Amino acid sequence: MYEDPSFNRGQYNKQVSYAWGKNLKLKDLGKIGGKVSSIRYSGDESFDTNSINFYEGAGFMGIEQYFFKDAPSMDYDNFGKSIILTGCKPWTLYEKKNYSG
Repeated sequence: MYEDPSFNRGQYNKQVSYAWGKNLKLKDLGKIGGKVSSIRYSGDESFDTNSINFYEGAGFMGIEQYFFKDAPSMDYDNFGKSIILTGCKPWTLYEKKNYSG
């Protein structure tokens, strides 16, 4: 949950709150309660599907790049200040395109 629209993109001083778990029920939204302007789910609708999700800013803020399978490159170079992994698959990251570096 993000305080600003577009997942606090460019507004990294804004509040963010996150939760995880199967059948999780939130009783209280904490400090962000009443300020939520955007919300997103990370990974596939099945939480145990393998995925790697990169976020532009710390705290999973800003735009997202995600992958469910091997990819020779990312859409943006040197991207991401936070990551969420789902599932159990090990991931290998390479510095250069086409699995090199």
